[in-house]
Amino acid sequence: MVYSWAEVFPSVGECSSPIYVEKQVPMMGTLVTLRLYAPQEKTQAEMRAIVEGAVACAREVEKRFSAFDPDSELSYINDAPHGRVIPISPMMREVLTLALSLAKLSDGAFDPTLGPCIRLWRKAKRTGQLPAADRLCTARAASGWQKLHLSPEGVCKTVPGMRLDLGGIAKGVAVDGMVRYVKSKGIVSYCIDTTSDIALGAAPPGAKGWRVGLPGQGAATLTLSNAMISTSGELHQKVTIQGRSYAHIIDPTTGLGHTSVRQVTVRASSATLADACATAFSLLPENQAELLAKKLGVKIIASSSQMSMKQAD
Repeated sequence: MVYSWAEVFPSVGECSSPIYVEKQVPMMGTLVTLRLYAPQEKTQAEMRAIVEGAVACAREVEKRFSAFDPDSELSYINDAPHGRVIPISPMMREVLTLALSLAKLSDGAFDPTLGPCIRLWRKAKRTGQLPAADRLCTARAASGWQKLHLSPEGVCKTVPGMRLDLGGIAKGVAVDGMVRYVKSKGIVSYCIDTTSDIALGAAPPGAKGWRVGLPGQGAATLTLSNAMISTSGELHQKVTIQGRSYAHIIDPTTGLGHTSVRQVTVRASSATLADACATAFSLLPENQAELLAKKLGVKIIASSSQMSMKQAD
């Protein structure tokens, strides 16, 4: 059993597979667990090589989108002066295109430009002190998705001090990359779990699907296959500063941790979309989240706020 945002329980059919491979690696600030069932023609050595290849795909994403690696493409963008058009890779362009589109549709609930506010909030959580008003004002002035321009030539930060942070979408990108890789090697039954994002392939041998437990009050267990799901806004991941409780997710309207975040689990066509939507939906009022989910073709399968819990049929 893996304890995560959504807990993936071992299936009753596991033992019927001739080869089952599982590997857990620390990556992107979390633990990534891969569980693969082999087709009949695969050997144990081939399966281990497939797992390592999938991990390498995720490492490439981590290298490109890390806000902590000074050599990452994201750091290259962040370190560049404002007002200059910065050439970017096709992968970065694809992710920023989706990020800015969702930022617009969610009225900024998802915002890839909150790096300055996130830096201040990390320090606040460490020290137990809220940021000084002048520093918070400066960070908020350097943030705002409307101030980031994407063009055929590249990306341009239009204000000084802007720093991108793609933590609300990058794990989904890594999961999608791992899924593409294992499928290219003929693997159809898999579970790839980053604790907040889970990709499920075909059901394990002898089982109806992967059993996924949704945490929280009134949590249910779902049986799923061929699904991409993501959870954001975990109710227990919060901090109390000066007598007030804050979530770990930044409220774009204040630059501080949100004070009324919901826990939302979504199912989408890709892990990238699910990851970003879960973040946005956890900040939006429930009715707005439902409307946006319908527009994007995303399904909210669970939503909880303090004592309430909504379970999809």
